[in-house]
Amino acid sequence: MNLYRNCLLALTLVIALIALAAPDGDRKPVQGRAIQLLFLGDGGHHDPSARVVELKHALGKEGIFLTYTENLGDLNPGNLARYDGLMVYANIGGLSASQEQAVLDYVAAGGGYIPVHCASACFGVNPRMVELLGGQFKSHGTGVFRTRIAEAGHPVMKGFESFESWDETYVHQKHNEKDRKVLTYRDQEPWTWVRKQGKGRVFYTAWGHDQRTWTNPGFHELIRRGVLWAVGEQSAAHWESLDIPEFKFTKENVPNYERRNPPPRFQHPVPAEESMKTIQVPAGFELQLFAAEPQISNVSALAWDGRGRCFVAETRDYPNDLKSAEGEGEDAIKILEDTDGDGRCDKVTVFADNLSIPTSIVFARGGLIVAQAPHMLFLKDTDGDDKADVREILFSGWGTGDTHAGPSSLHYGFDNWIYGSVGYSGFRGQVGGKGHGFSNGFYRFRPDGSEMEFIARSSNNTWGFGISETGEFFGSTANNTHSLHIGMAQRLFDGVIGIPRLASHKLDGHYAMGAITDQVRQVDVHGGYTAAAGHNLYTARTFPREYWNRIAFVNEPTCHLVHQCVLEPEGSGFKEVDGRNLLASADAWCAPVFSQVGPDGQVWVADWYDFIIQHNPLPGGFKMGKGNAYVTPLREHRMARIYRVIYPSEKKAYPNLSAENPETLLETLAHSNLFWRLAAQRLLVDRGKKDVVPKLKELLTTKRKIDAIGNDPSALHALWTLEGLGAVSDAEIKAALGHEAASVRRAGVIVMARDAKNRDLLLASRVLLDDAPSVQLAALVALAEMPPTPAAGPALARGLEKMEGARDHWIPAAFALAAVRNAGSFLGALVESLPAATEGRAGEASVQKPARNLIPNAGFEEAESDGPKGWKTRTWSGEPGFDLDVEFSASGKNCVRISADTITEAGYFLEIDVRPHYIYRLRGWVKTENLQGGGRGAMFYLPGLNRNASRAIKGTNDWQRIEHVFDTGGYKRLRIYCLFGGWGKVTGTGWFDDVELVA
Repeated sequence: MNLYRNCLLALTLVIALIALAAPDGDRKPVQGRAIQLLFLGDGGHHDPSARVVELKHALGKEGIFLTYTENLGDLNPGNLARYDGLMVYANIGGLSASQEQAVLDYVAAGGGYIPVHCASACFGVNPRMVELLGGQFKSHGTGVFRTRIAEAGHPVMKGFESFESWDETYVHQKHNEKDRKVLTYRDQEPWTWVRKQGKGRVFYTAWGHDQRTWTNPGFHELIRRGVLWAVGEQSAAHWESLDIPEFKFTKENVPNYERRNPPPRFQHPVPAEESMKTIQVPAGFELQLFAAEPQISNVSALAWDGRGRCFVAETRDYPNDLKSAEGEGEDAIKILEDTDGDGRCDKVTVFADNLSIPTSIVFARGGLIVAQAPHMLFLKDTDGDDKADVREILFSGWGTGDTHAGPSSLHYGFDNWIYGSVGYSGFRGQVGGKGHGFSNGFYRFRPDGSEMEFIARSSNNTWGFGISETGEFFGSTANNTHSLHIGMAQRLFDGVIGIPRLASHKLDGHYAMGAITDQVRQVDVHGGYTAAAGHNLYTARTFPREYWNRIAFVNEPTCHLVHQCVLEPEGSGFKEVDGRNLLASADAWCAPVFSQVGPDGQVWVADWYDFIIQHNPLPGGFKMGKGNAYVTPLREHRMARIYRVIYPSEKKAYPNLSAENPETLLETLAHSNLFWRLAAQRLLVDRGKKDVVPKLKELLTTKRKIDAIGNDPSALHALWTLEGLGAVSDAEIKAALGHEAASVRRAGVIVMARDAKNRDLLLASRVLLDDAPSVQLAALVALAEMPPTPAAGPALARGLEKMEGARDHWIPAAFALAAVRNAGSFLGALVESLPAATEGRAGEASVQKPARNLIPNAGFEEAESDGPKGWKTRTWSGEPGFDLDVEFSASGKNCVRISADTITEAGYFLEIDVRPHYIYRLRGWVKTENLQGGGRGAMFYLPGLNRNASRAIKGTNDWQRIEHVFDTGGYKRLRIYCLFGGWGKVTGTGWFDDVELVA
């Protein structure tokens, strides 16, 4: 333990002795807790968002947690009060009067202020902020230097050894020497100092221009010491009492995906209570342990019954020990209960055992639906002993070739179907007598297993699905798409020619994940989201208002965190903004795989707790298991933790839901927590009795004040309950279409039968011109599925006028589908709506300017250094031959050829500037000869996009024109590949020519 920590320990002992000397009623033991800092950056040239990551990696394992923001609005009294200190590393000209006062009051009341480097150039228009810091930046040069310690006896400097680094050589002005003590000098220039103001403390250092200093261990130690002094004695004593665990590392055979030097070492596990000390949750929140080993192990999913009891799926068979015979597995569904109300599980009941790799669970039909590839199971307790005595297979067909690519994220939907996601193991089977085949995407099925529908594709292995309070669908994929929106179902595009088939829409507003440790091992998407799982929104009212139906939780087990996706409406869709983390750990075993709002309105998190969470690809020197995961003795099968992220609030009793008490179920449709509303709806539908229909119709039609998010939960769930009971009439449709809440209007459209009577009702309601884009989208989709009518044309023409100039991902495609369905009447109405053409000269024809090809050297005619000008090559694996071919071009003189005798993945590429959120068409000519192997073939590839690849061809083929339509999402610049291989390796030869990209 270093000298500074010894000093703090002595201080803690003094406080403890004072407490012991006090009367019993006055004793207040020092409670251990982490230090919380608000880190203010600006996105400027110092790149503070990158610098804070480097500091998090150094301080996170010490129990010093930083929350990054670039929002000056966070400088308000309520928010600042959550933190022990404010760190500033930015170039911000000034603060508003209220922001300045909030910071000054915060420090005067005892808050710490830690400005670093360029912070001394901040707030120049705020003289009091300059005085608070103790000086102001004037000028600088650069150099490599070491500072001179002037106050070796100061608590910050005791035992500290000066370090050397390249940095800017700051010179300061406007020095405020009142209550200031200079700790170090660069030559004669004050460099690091402290001062006091009111009850608060200020620590400043001029170190820190770029990563050369921010990655220096000496800088980390200086900042750590400065923070602990600045936050004050009380916060420092609480931190010291936390007694952060020191992780033990040993040399083991750990895959080195990133080729680190030195290679990663094996960290040993720690008990749950110790691991919790290294977990950061937002300031003002708390972390509570609900259950841990030996009560549970390897928890894959949670669900709660109508009494609010927690059911967990646990799987020791994962990943490589899937049992082929029923009843031979090592896995179970358990009921976890807190019987004494202390927040900790004290009763465990095995609901069902002898399962093998259950990956998701959801309540329906009075029992529990369990995803366990190859089956979808139904379990039910019929005699009340909390043991499943019914075990049925609803349907089969889930792939088992890769156990981390099967069915997951089951949810009970508003429409009373079960929704979920699946990865590349996919589904091939019969449901309700109809064959289905799909992978990488989202689906729904009826709770009795009688019908299934594939809803939307994703871009790769998929582990996340979520539903908002208003019925919007979201999801996540493992690799580089941590947030997506599903606005239209795939069935709408079946049989339609000429309209791009939209898949799920990638929303990612950022690439980087925000781990608080450098103990991260990723097989790909390094620094980003390579194992995103789940996408459940905050759908209760216990957390602060900024969470309500707006923030989704995405787990990243390889990065030891739960990310917060802020979802902001954008037309009929959404965009994602980085909301940082709900939970992040410095423990390399912490691996959150599931997070969801529980019956208490808090967020429950399942921590798989295993050092090896990675599945594949196969690292060198290892063997692959039968679950397609590499085999290693380091995988753990006995541990797991369930946490609750708590926002302190008054504890409320759970509703007592039962099918025998329909009055309570009806009342619960208005509950503030979506969990209880859906549970009540589900029980009313499962009950199957229509004695509640009059009351449901009353809930739908009664006018009431809409809630804070613009929703009317009672009306919305009453409508969907009526739909589940088969009791929706024209009167309810009309009431829903005219409702004040857009969510109810949208649901009214979705509920409509796709027949002529409802089509006329839809057109009469004018929802095609609704002010809410989400309602417009639903109306266009409905019209596209309804019988055509002459009345649709004029309505669509009016809708086109409203759409003109609007940017939207979904509505143009939905409009096109509806227009094609009603082509005759729409074209006639459109012609009538256009102004008369201006008279031209006799014989003059209108000539449309052809679209411009954005690809330079598209036909590879220009060459340099034996290659096509402007194009580069990349090899992922193998030994490809890259050549300009003058013999087999599709047109002109040249084309490019990629060939390989051994399995290879490679490509030609270039980068192109594009418009974000815009539809483009990529096309080109491709030829192959004896192209074989595990990869897709010869194709075009656009990394990062949702629709990121064209169709591919293999074998031997003459020139074929391949065309691919895609949305750029948020990208302003794309990389376009002529790809040889694709998600695997191939041999043979592929030729590419005349590549074209047009808007």
